[in-house]
Amino acid sequence: MVQAFALALTGVLVFGTGTVTYADEKKPVVIGEMVGQDTSDKDNAKNTKEGKDASGKECDQCQDPVYTWTPTDSGYTCKAVRECKDPENGKKHYREETAKVEAKTTKQATCEEDGEIVYTATFENKTETDKKDDAKAEDTKKADSKAEDTKKADAKAAESGLFKTQTQAVKINALGHKYGEVTYTWNQTDNGYTCTASRVCENDSSHGETETVEASMEVTKAPTCEEEGEEVYTAVFTNEAFETQTQTVKTGALGHHFGDVSYEWTKTDKGYTCTASAVCDVDSYTATETVEAAAEVTKAPTCEEKGEETYTAVFTNPAFETQTQTVEIGALGHLYGEASYKWTKTDKGYTCTATRICQNDNTHVDKEAVAAAVEVAKAATCEEKGEETYTAVFTNKAFKTQTKTVETDALGHLYGEVSYKWTKEDKGYSCTASRVCENDKNHVEKETVTAAYKVITKATSDKAGEGLYTAAFKNAAFEEQSKKVKLVAADKKDNTKKKTTTKKNTANKTTTKKTAAKTTAKKSTAKKSTAVKTGDENKPVVMGIVAIGALAVIVVAGRQLRKKHE
Repeated sequence: MVQAFALALTGVLVFGTGTVTYADEKKPVVIGEMVGQDTSDKDNAKNTKEGKDASGKECDQCQDPVYTWTPTDSGYTCKAVRECKDPENGKKHYREETAKVEAKTTKQATCEEDGEIVYTATFENKTETDKKDDAKAEDTKKADSKAEDTKKADAKAAESGLFKTQTQAVKINALGHKYGEVTYTWNQTDNGYTCTASRVCENDSSHGETETVEASMEVTKAPTCEEEGEEVYTAVFTNEAFETQTQTVKTGALGHHFGDVSYEWTKTDKGYTCTASAVCDVDSYTATETVEAAAEVTKAPTCEEKGEETYTAVFTNPAFETQTQTVEIGALGHLYGEASYKWTKTDKGYTCTATRICQNDNTHVDKEAVAAAVEVAKAATCEEKGEETYTAVFTNKAFKTQTKTVETDALGHLYGEVSYKWTKEDKGYSCTASRVCENDKNHVEKETVTAAYKVITKATSDKAGEGLYTAAFKNAAFEEQSKKVKLVAADKKDNTKKKTTTKKNTANKTTTKKTAAKTTAKKSTAKKSTAVKTGDENKPVVMGIVAIGALAVIVVAGRQLRKKHE
């Protein structure tokens, strides 16, 4: 619906399809439509709010509502009025409601553009369409399926006097520019000065006004040879908001225009001074300046060659140029410091180098190196250090004879090859490692250890096995030693036992025979008349028989011990 906007003197803002006028009656009259509330009958108020006529009956003959907007201090109010007619008696009554109004700024006003505020009036007596909008149904398909039912409900609502949500846009006037204070900036150019005026809008910092003009110049004081002058620059702007600006600038003094300058050097206790003098062509002024020259050695003198020193005179008066003068410096001569001595180890002993350096020039070095004679003061042994004395005698008389005592290292043991000896023990083997020092035969290192035993291959009934003895020494110079032994097969062991028994029997028989022989010998001896004791001549035979028996016992015992190890 297109709504008209009018602001009456009473402050009432009315939106409708007609124009608002006021009659003498209590009801406002709208040309073409009725707007307002019938206040002639207070008894109708209750029935009007409840949607009933004056008699309390339901009313179904209602006109389209008229919505009236009224400005307030905080915004607007909106009032809806609907005219109804009683079908029985034709008497008119009205339905009305003042809505809740919310404001939202849809466009901010700027310095140059208008803004906009949209006011929304929401009524409690809503149509079905407004109720649907407020609910914001999440299921769109379900809501669309009820579209036809909603239209019917809205049509019925229009007949029963319900009100729809109303909106109205209100213009916000442009803010206009609000400029701050003007700033002025002077800039020097090749032709003089320019001045720039600028100001910024406080409502929007992007809005600014700027104008730059070239200032006119006027000489207010002419410069002389020694005094400065003055120039006044004036900047006039076309923008009336900018005021005329002036700036006073000092100009440098012209300075004297001197002719030829004379320079004179003078020797002093500290070096040299230089005096410059000249006469001004403009006012005949005579300028004089004396300065102490700075000295710089441009060629350093050496012990044998002369040097050079340059003096430089720098003046404060720009009319005088910097002057230089070169002076010769005498040779320094040698100035040697104390001699230093350095001993150096060589393959044959020691050398001693004597050095002295000239203090005037450290590149001038006096040096002599000699091989020192050596004398053994104390001979070194295997375990004790010795001493040697070295003596250096120089040909240069400036260098003194030097001596150095050097401690020689102990010779240390020089052991030969290690020898290892295995020894059969009651329970196995021991191994003895020994080595002898070649520097001193009395120095011997020896270590005996009991060898550890393990079976490598066990002996079977028909095949011999193998065992291993290992000797590990604590002395790192001695290497670990090992000794393999054979383990006799079981059958051979039995044969050995038999042989041992046979040998024993044989030994016994031999002993018996020997005993019988001894008896015969004794008898034979008894018959002889001699001083020799009986049996003395048979002692070697008896001792041999006893030795053989003892050896057999040892063999048997060794085999039994080996069997235990197995």
